[in-house]
Amino acid sequence: MMNYYYDAFSPLWLLLLVFVVLPSPNNITTTTVVSAWGKDGHELIGNLAFKLLSNETQTIVCQILVDHPIMSNTNAVNNNNKNNNINTPLGAVADWADQVRIHHEWHWSGVLHYIDIHDNVVTGGCPVYNETSDQLAQCRFEYQRDCSKNACVAGAIVNYTNHLAEWNQQQQQQQRHHQHHQQYHTTQKHDALSNHHHHLRGSLALTAPWWFTLFGNGMTIWDSKSNNNIDTVTTPTVNQQQEQLPMMPSTLIQESLMFLTHFVGDIHQPLHSARTTDRGGNSIAVTFDKKIVLNSTATTTTTTTSSSSSHHHTSHALELHAVWDSSMIIRAIQSKYNGSRALLEDELLEYIIHTTTQQHQHQQPQHQGGELYLCTHDWLKCTDTSQYDHCTSVWAQESFENAMTWAYANVDNVSEVVSGTHLTDEYYETRWIQIKHYLALAGARLAASLEQTLGPSSAASALSALATTSTS
Repeated sequence: MMNYYYDAFSPLWLLLLVFVVLPSPNNITTTTVVSAWGKDGHELIGNLAFKLLSNETQTIVCQILVDHPIMSNTNAVNNNNKNNNINTPLGAVADWADQVRIHHEWHWSGVLHYIDIHDNVVTGGCPVYNETSDQLAQCRFEYQRDCSKNACVAGAIVNYTNHLAEWNQQQQQQQRHHQHHQQYHTTQKHDALSNHHHHLRGSLALTAPWWFTLFGNGMTIWDSKSNNNIDTVTTPTVNQQQEQLPMMPSTLIQESLMFLTHFVGDIHQPLHSARTTDRGGNSIAVTFDKKIVLNSTATTTTTTTSSSSSHHHTSHALELHAVWDSSMIIRAIQSKYNGSRALLEDELLEYIIHTTTQQHQHQQPQHQGGELYLCTHDWLKCTDTSQYDHCTSVWAQESFENAMTWAYANVDNVSEVVSGTHLTDEYYETRWIQIKHYLALAGARLAASLEQTLGPSSAASALSALATTSTS
């Protein structure tokens, strides 16, 4: 492949950019900004997943992430201070995708955080109650309609899973053959590195803003032959990889793992697979009581309660989406877990272990202590994230159903949550039980996916790995 370079500050290029290529302000489109679970939720999911991995897969994850700058802030996993937010390597990078997408060079990744269920093409939309037969048939996740060109969170998970799987295959080839395929022609090395953002975007190479398709990473004009849709690229044979392909850049692998960790969390937030007409609840303005902890001896940043603390409810105007992203989690950590996210994480880990035990005892799902416990077998019956319109579609449909049942529906089971609705304590308490389940489910499924993708044996059972880890 041939690349051409130009001086970015050349007067000719500046004229072309200003007068020929740059779109007018009237033609610039905006992208919906959403953030599933917020920082706390994503880090919880990453921490749970890491703790559920086998020792071998934990080692591989650490090897991938070890030299990334963000890892310098990672706390030790076995830190016993329960009042600190302790992050494992996956927890430390779980929120990275939300942090970078606000920057110009990462704007293309915004559409990968969610799924728009196109209720705008359904007659009468997708109401929670009193659906017609046509609405029941059409109000669901349809991959070709709702994830065109794989540009949604379901497609992104597959894209980054396959990057990691290809890298892992290369590593295993090196080990089996005791060879190091790192000596390549200078042009091959350069092509692999300069295609970095192209590979990260996957199918978005065809839909990304012109400056990414044209320049990629820097002022490089892409060979048109390289702009292939990711789902049309076939995996090379072992011989082809040894003879033709350079090793995948380490940065690409790091960012693929960080994207995958984040997006598995995103797809389990119900309003990230929700109606396009209300932008996943972002257009529904509600009020919600945040429980504020007041402590005469505490600073404004302290969240630990004491016997002298008093609680006040202050109603805040928020989008429904934001309530589900973070507000309910923050309120729960303050009011139910003594300000300690680590206590919530411990509870969720026990929750996953409990379901694993149930699965091995062949018990049916049951209610215990007001909590819904499901068999881990049901959680992990579809965890292969390497194929388009497969398991990630199952997860997307689950989340849409959860959005309709728990997010959009009000507690009276008659009315929908609409702009102006006040979300009551009953709404919070009943939905918090579900949110805990979704966080645990995301953690378990992320672990299973990584175990299948990066585990030392491709035939290893992710369920067995989780069961072994949970009972050890």
